[in-house]
Amino acid sequence: MGDSFFWKSSKPCFGGHVSFPDQRDLYKPERAGSAINLSMDFDGRALHGDSRWSETVVSVFIELARNLKAFYAIGYVQRNVIARRGIWFDGKSEASPTLPGRWWLGLPPTPGWLMWFGAGYARVLRDSVARLASTQTPDGILLRQGLKPMDCDELKGVLPLLPRNLIALADGENYKPAQEIPLLE
Repeated sequence: MGDSFFWKSSKPCFGGHVSFPDQRDLYKPERAGSAINLSMDFDGRALHGDSRWSETVVSVFIELARNLKAFYAIGYVQRNVIARRGIWFDGKSEASPTLPGRWWLGLPPTPGWLMWFGAGYARVLRDSVARLASTQTPDGILLRQGLKPMDCDELKGVLPLLPRNLIALADGENYKPAQEIPLLE
């Protein structure tokens, strides 16, 4: 079974967590891969108030993605969370754009302020996103939308349309695997 652990940090980082996938194939959907999920929570007020914090967070994001050989990473704004001794959620908190569950089903349909496409996705997306890339390395492509974090409303119409065959398909409350998942090829 998968496992996870959490940590706390000092401002402007509240902390984070890492969760490891369940290695049992019993419930694994066809065309799905396993993924380690690493999450860090930052106070957006600090990133909007001081461009040095924004640049630091972007640098950390890129270095983590590159050094951990991430096939995908997303940096996003989650509105209406409760910032008190960490991050808490209630019925007014915005949902995360990451897909729920323990399996990688493809790219989420919701964009983020920062998006990292590792080598497998970069190979497939290079022609469609290269001109918009903030950073291109042999390890992947970074799309950064704006100098400061942008929420999902601010991102509407800004990001390029990604190929539909790479995006996980909504199926009611759940998702089905994308038609193509480059890291499984």
